[in-house]
Order: sequence, then structure tokens, then C-alpha cells
Amino acid sequence: MKGSDPGVNLAGESEDVVVLKAIAGDDLAFNELVLRRQSWLRSVLRRLSSDAILADDLCQDVLLKAWRNIGALEDHRAFGAWLRRIAVRAWVDWARSRKWNFESIDVDTVADTPVAGGAQTADQRLDLHAAISRLKPGPRACVVLFYGEGMSHSEIATATGLSVGVVKSHIARSTPRLRSYLLEWSKHG
Repeated sequence: MKGSDPGVNLAGESEDVVVLKAIAGDDLAFNELVLRRQSWLRSVLRRLSSDAILADDLCQDVLLKAWRNIGALEDHRAFGAWLRRIAVRAWVDWARSRKWNFESIDVDTVADTPVAGGAQTADQRLDLHAAISRLKPGPRACVVLFYGEGMSHSEIATATGLSVGVVKSHIARSTPRLRSYLLEWSKHG
């Protein structure tokens, strides 16, 4: 790959321009994309995994894969969705390698591990994150991608490898469960 003229500042360029340069093989343009997107990418992966260290590791893997494959991106306007798909697929692959069952819709069974940091933290701002972390991986992924990323049921199904019916079921069953967790914590907080 090649770089732009080191004196050129891409920070003021539109994402479309930067993505087109990165697709053309410009390393500095890809670095600019990393600067613009890494916080968002880490946030998505942290919500999916409920583990900051794992999310950071996966983020590195996702960015490396994106760098290697950006030349194959057909529509520069789809960069964000393309990057998100790579991230979701990386997390799903990691979770499945641990034999986590994404098809299970039994969200009534809460993980045995305690919620990191407890429920009472700075004005309860971590309650939603803590509640989401109590969901099993499949339902958690569907909820995070639907509500947090605004993905459609079919987009989630494609990204996770679940059927659309399972995605809808995960969201429908998890939403009241999350409300219940939050209501429980608000009564104790």
C-alpha cells in the first residue's frame, strides 16, 4: 500500500473521500478512518462482549481485517456498515469458538457471573450495560445491534448467522427482561 503526501491533513476531508483513498491503497487514509471509527468500534464490541479487554483485542483484529480487505469494499458509502459487519462476525466467531449457544432463547436464566462493578455506580449510568451483560450472548447481540446500532432484524440475522425469527424472538423476550432488571435496580438504588 502507499501513503498520501505526509503533509496532507485528511482530518478535514469527508469520510467518503477518505474511504475512497483508503480503497485505492492509501495507508494514511486508512489510519484516518481508524482514528475516526475506533472509539465507536470499541463501544460496539464492549456492549457485545461485556468485556473491555476482549473488546479491545477484537477491535485490533477487526481493524487489521478491514485494512487487509478494504480494497474489496464495493461501495465506499457502506464503509460503516461493512466495518460493523466485520466486528459482529468477529465477536460471533469468538463466542461460538467458546461453544456459546446463540440459538437458545431462554433469557430467564441469568449468567452465574456477577455483574462487573455492581449495579450502583455513578448515578446508575451503568445500569443498562450491566443489565445487558446479564443476557446470554445471542440475545445480547440482538439487543445491542437492534437498539444500540439501529440494525434491522434481517441485518442482524445476516451478521450473526441467526434466523430472522430467532432474532425477533431474542429481542421480544429480552426487552421486558431488561426492563425488569432496571426496575429491580431502581427499587434498590
